[in-house]
Amino acid sequence: MLTLLKSMKPLYNYVKPLHVTERFFQDISNKDLLSPHYIKKLMEKPIQKRTIMSQFGLWHGKQPKTGYQTCFSEKKSRRTWMPNIQQKMFYSDILGMQLRTRASTKALRCIRKCGSFDNYILLTKPKDLDSVYGEYLRKLMLTKINDPFFQVKGILKGRQKNITRRQVLNAKKPPAVWFPLEIRHKDLTFLRPKVPQNMTPKELRKFNELTKMSEKEFPPELIKKGDDAMDEFLRKKNKEMIRITLIAVQEAQDEEFENQ
Repeated sequence: MLTLLKSMKPLYNYVKPLHVTERFFQDISNKDLLSPHYIKKLMEKPIQKRTIMSQFGLWHGKQPKTGYQTCFSEKKSRRTWMPNIQQKMFYSDILGMQLRTRASTKALRCIRKCGSFDNYILLTKPKDLDSVYGEYLRKLMLTKINDPFFQVKGILKGRQKNITRRQVLNAKKPPAVWFPLEIRHKDLTFLRPKVPQNMTPKELRKFNELTKMSEKEFPPELIKKGDDAMDEFLRKKNKEMIRITLIAVQEAQDEEFENQ
């Protein structure tokens, strides 16, 4: 019976699934590994039940917890409990450089138990490490061990860019541009150049007529480019010139209305 059981092959080959953070660096090239922009995009990817802030450091599975705070009158208010995060400097013997990163007190205790920072990164399971930044350091160390000529010029800093609420609100506002009073609430689309694909049939006919004209017949005012003409037009702030152009536009619009 035992010989029969040994000779029987398993019905399926069980493959241990990779951790979420481990999948990002499974088939990554050395070029992408040294690109800080590519690594930053990987860290900013949302992972279920994990904050983006935890992926920029070594939190060892710690996450913010939410709950209710009860006062004397038994009124409950929502609050969060953040893990104890410390900013520390570590030295890597394999990479030969110092690293400043944010680590939880749990991770600091595990580093002390492992004996060194490199041992913690290389020997800790991805499930326990639970950090994209930790997997990034592990991949750098392994490539350096396998290839001694692999040069690590710089490492992405393990911190998320802090953006204030004021910066977010200012980013939504359009840039402030000064306009004279006469043209502040007027249509100035005639000053912006258009591509033939965006022109109306009437404007396209006029454009074709201008292109067929010779250099002598071509009016000298239209030789300038649209952007330069616009900049010069606003820089001089010549009110009389603005009035004349607005009157000319109004007359042209009246003629079109009469012809219709």
